[in-house]
Amino acid sequence: MRFGYSPPDSIARFTANGFILRDENKDIEIKYVDLVRVTIDTTDQGPWLPDCFWVLTHEGGREIIIENDDPCAVILLGALQKALPGFDNDAVIKAMASTDYNSFPAWDKGKSWKE
Repeated sequence: MRFGYSPPDSIARFTANGFILRDENKDIEIKYVDLVRVTIDTTDQGPWLPDCFWVLTHEGGREIIIENDDPCAVILLGALQKALPGFDNDAVIKAMASTDYNSFPAWDKGKSWKE
């Protein structure tokens, strides 16, 4: 588990198949089909510092980190729920209630967390 992300990634806009990530003044398209894992990492740093992060792992190994306080996070949640079969909403609920360092797996390509 990695913490102390700085700076977090920024979603510029959403597309029909994913989202556009702003990366060093370049726009990079991330497609949901290319994700291999989604976790929600939490810390004990809240409420004064960001304490909840969406970690989206791309098939190339890149980890995309989105702070839960980012306005795009709500849209991202809905998009992931629609695009990723077997997305674990219970993991989201547990992560949002966490006040400790932890990692909550919400989805893994080819595996349903609800089995």
